[in-house]
Amino acid sequence: MALGALSFRYSWRVYQARILDRLDQYRDDRKIHIVAPPGAGKTVLGLEIMRRLNGRTLVLAPNLTIREQWIDRFRADFGGDPEDVATDLYAPATLTVVTYQALWAYHEKTGTDGLDWMETLVVDECHHLRREWWRVLDAVAERYNPELVALTATPPYDVSGIEWRRYYGFCGEIDEEISIPELVASGDLCPHQDYLYPILPPPGDGRLLREWQSRKEDLLKMAYTRSELAYLIRDHPWLQQPEEHYTEIFEHPEYFTSLLSVLRAQGSEPPAPALGVLHGEATLAPVLDGYWLRIFLERALRHDDYFGDKHAKPLLQPYRRGLSAMGAWDRGKLRLDEPLPPASGAAAEELESPQAKLEALVHITELESDALLDKLRLVILTDNIHDEYLPTTEYDRRPLLKVGTVPVFEVLRRRAGAYYARNLCLLSGSLVIIPQPVLIRLREIAYEQLPLETVITSRPLFPDSEYLVLDTATVANKHIVGWINQLFAEGGIHVIVGTKSLLGEGWDAPIVNSLILANRVGSFVLSNQMRGRAIRTVRGNPDKTANIWHPVVVHPDVDRGGPEVDRMRRRFRGFAGPRLVGKPAIQNGLERYNLQFSKNGGGSAASAVPALPAAASFRTTDAESMLELRELTEERATNRDDLARRWSEALGAGTQLVETIRPPAERYYERKDPLTLHYRESVDRHIEERYRMVLLQMKVACLVALVGALAGSMVALPLLPWIAAVIGGVGALYYVPRLLRLREAARPRLERSDRNPVFANEVDLSPHLGHPLIFVLLLLVSVGWQPPLVFVGVYFSWMVAQTAFRPELKRNEAARRHTLLADTRSRLFAYGRALAESLHRGSHFHSATPDRLRLEEEAGEEIVFLSEAEHHDGQLFAGALGELMSPVDNPRYLLRMKLPDDWTRGEYYLGVPAALGNRKDADRLAELLSGVVEQEFEAIYTREPAGRLHLLTARLQASSKVASEGARREQRWR
Repeated sequence: MALGALSFRYSWRVYQARILDRLDQYRDDRKIHIVAPPGAGKTVLGLEIMRRLNGRTLVLAPNLTIREQWIDRFRADFGGDPEDVATDLYAPATLTVVTYQALWAYHEKTGTDGLDWMETLVVDECHHLRREWWRVLDAVAERYNPELVALTATPPYDVSGIEWRRYYGFCGEIDEEISIPELVASGDLCPHQDYLYPILPPPGDGRLLREWQSRKEDLLKMAYTRSELAYLIRDHPWLQQPEEHYTEIFEHPEYFTSLLSVLRAQGSEPPAPALGVLHGEATLAPVLDGYWLRIFLERALRHDDYFGDKHAKPLLQPYRRGLSAMGAWDRGKLRLDEPLPPASGAAAEELESPQAKLEALVHITELESDALLDKLRLVILTDNIHDEYLPTTEYDRRPLLKVGTVPVFEVLRRRAGAYYARNLCLLSGSLVIIPQPVLIRLREIAYEQLPLETVITSRPLFPDSEYLVLDTATVANKHIVGWINQLFAEGGIHVIVGTKSLLGEGWDAPIVNSLILANRVGSFVLSNQMRGRAIRTVRGNPDKTANIWHPVVVHPDVDRGGPEVDRMRRRFRGFAGPRLVGKPAIQNGLERYNLQFSKNGGGSAASAVPALPAAASFRTTDAESMLELRELTEERATNRDDLARRWSEALGAGTQLVETIRPPAERYYERKDPLTLHYRESVDRHIEERYRMVLLQMKVACLVALVGALAGSMVALPLLPWIAAVIGGVGALYYVPRLLRLREAARPRLERSDRNPVFANEVDLSPHLGHPLIFVLLLLVSVGWQPPLVFVGVYFSWMVAQTAFRPELKRNEAARRHTLLADTRSRLFAYGRALAESLHRGSHFHSATPDRLRLEEEAGEEIVFLSEAEHHDGQLFAGALGELMSPVDNPRYLLRMKLPDDWTRGEYYLGVPAALGNRKDADRLAELLSGVVEQEFEAIYTREPAGRLHLLTARLQASSKVASEGARREQRWR
């Protein structure tokens, strides 16, 4: 039977119907790419899409469990005939469902032959395929060109550029993404909250940290001490003959910048040839810190032949010895700029504070157990098992020095008398431990499925233990997860400690209402997969809520809180949910906690942190702030009714999750004061020159007046009005039409200034009124008879006014324009408006229009986004604006601002977004941007020699900026 003859037996959810309605639009490139989180009905959506395409289909699944889910949904939800389904590539059917591993094995044996029957290819969860599997997929797609349907819950947003381009190139652009808030609003996912649980390391754990920081400071002091190193760097070929090394400098612009940074720290100026590359901008070199010292030393010590010379090598020897003593080299990379020393062996154990983390896990478990009692269904996920910590007797109390499945289980088991202790289970691929009372029920479950086999064998964890270790080497191995899952649902087990590899993906346990991610995973993909276990709804329990805990070790005296906090930053970029404090609103990132880690940690800022109520704010990593955050977290986590209310209130404020852009830090040539100062100095020089001209013009005017008076007594007076009329008429005919055209050209800006206060006072025509006014006055003079001295007086008065006020107008106009450029609000909106208009005119949007652009202020910062736009348009705009406002990387086209006269503070560049990577689109963007910021931009093609030099300058500017100065993409419910 053809797939098109089937039909879905149930009703479509709102978001599913929306996707199906737009299906023809998504098929333009023969690639349909849908992102849908766990619980969104992704499988039935994929089956309906292939039914509508109505061709013989191959479905690729990541594992056997998901393969069987496809087949079950095909039969149960669409009434599919089992004979129309195959799981063997050598005997395909109308619908063939296999794993990626099976396709790879087939390809290894027969290549791509024999797959010509395939008309549609469905790839499910292809976000973390092995490289060789990608190779097979590319070969199959290239040979047969099937229509592609890509379905995933977790696009690899945070992978490397190469991996993302491979994923994006195969699957195509994301056509639709169903957001988690949308699923909560529709009741398909439960209200939930991610809780950041800060853990402070014990006082004794700071020894390595103090030693590391002290040695880093010693290296920096050495770099700031004037020495022969300055002369050595000044003679570096990249600085003395940069034109001969443009290719190398372009490949490593940060190293070029680090040379300048070290030179600056040594109290020396760059040589003239280097200043030529920098367009005279000596201050482009950033202040030397651990980051720039690391860039310099990493390449100078191991990759730069110039510093391997016998004369140069001794000058770097003290740095070499210092780095070796610190242990700063790790796997071939220099870790000098990292806040903590490279973690390996005993150092890792000390820095990660495992005992403090284990105590935190016990505290969270007890907190949830006391709040939920028998309703508790808690899962704790770890990275490793560490079975060396299995107890041998009841009195085995060895210190637990690692965080893993067994240490977590053991620290919980040792809490004798805890409410959850008799319902505790360990579940991993090689080790399963259950409480003794549930053994009988487990055997009953096993007998129901395998009545002819005795599959459950066990032994005590240690003599007289209340826990049993199951033998997983029997036939029970492939069923044990399902059986434990049933015990978990029935209530025989309340707490499961497991590994992320077994329970992180594909495990279906919607009964979970509390999850602790006690692992090191920072990626969006794995973290989101693990969270998906807890946020599903449960039939018969409409009031379910879920808590997801993220224990994190925070080092108070470390930049940005330490490496675990950085891992949380990456993790939380993919999670959107209600704020912990303040008015309920849905967003992603650590900003949900009103938490902004200070650069240098600690300090006296703790005194500024208010008490715990809803308006609490935690802005530093000092110990007091972290304890207050922990206290508020515990308070909110135990009030689940309030969690559901906050979700409901936050969802009522919008209808969709939009991508917003926050601007980067202002560039030095965008700040108001230096620009205003520069123009004031320029105009002051101009005024001085003008006044010298005034003296000359006054002399000329007096001479003209004298000659006019004498001529008036000697020449027939009736001729003078006619002369004035001719001069005034010709001048008016020349200037008045020009003034009218100028007014017409300015009309759009005048209208925009009426609609938006950002553009108020944007248009000033007063500088253009001078010449027409002169000739109009001449016409008025010619109407009635006046002596020649009247005309001379009028001219003389206008000349004085022009001289007195025109320089001031010029100075104010210059300052106003660059204030507009420097103002974050106006610049963000202006760039966004020009970009949206450019994307619209280039037909890159599906349906969005520039008038949907919105600018909002939130927590003192500006955000811009497209409202009521479909996913494609919103993502396209946010990505393009992020590229436009971030430091230049390697775009095909640059936008260069044509600088005003006397401007000498370097070049101003913007990178043209990849979505506008052709000449026509780049020129259009330059034209539109010129209009909104009142500065002329030109598009430069960077794939030719002249353009490469401009790109080199732009990249050098970008290399002197830190990553945090790029534009930030954030998610908001609007």
